[in-house]
Amino acid sequence: MGEITDLSLTGDGGEAKMLRAPTAGLRGDYEDQIAHALGGRAAEIVVFGAPSGGSGGSTESDLAIATHLALGLERCVGLGQNGLIWEAVEGIAARQMSAGERAAVSKRLDEQCARAVRLLARHRVHLERLARRLAEMGHLVTAEIGEFLPEVDDAAIVPNLAHPPSETYDS
Repeated sequence: MGEITDLSLTGDGGEAKMLRAPTAGLRGDYEDQIAHALGGRAAEIVVFGAPSGGSGGSTESDLAIATHLALGLERCVGLGQNGLIWEAVEGIAARQMSAGERAAVSKRLDEQCARAVRLLARHRVHLERLARRLAEMGHLVTAEIGEFLPEVDDAAIVPNLAHPPSETYDS
């Protein structure tokens, strides 16, 4: 997906910045971004056993970003249940989703959060070491972050089983 360049603790939680690798814009690429956006929430589940409300709230929140991406799959890029349509997503509130869209978006968010939980649970020791260092320092950059992370191919460890490669699409 890319390289984490910056981790910071803020007054209302934390922030992770990433230099994204180029993608082909496939469904799996969008779902990788959704899983990444829900990574903080997933880490809370792994470490504390339950999420806090910290991933939600503002329009810039992790949950808002993940929801926007999931709704975009449904409405903008022709990769959701709506098929080959385009409809603007900007400014569309959740209450304006149809029941089917709401169910599809919620299901995709749940699947990708569960995927992030599986990945982080497998590397809990590294996650906790990194979290302790971040708590001590308040801010970490690429080189410092790399000291705590093993070389991991997350696609090999936790494949996106929601849409296996063998899935076919009608055109």
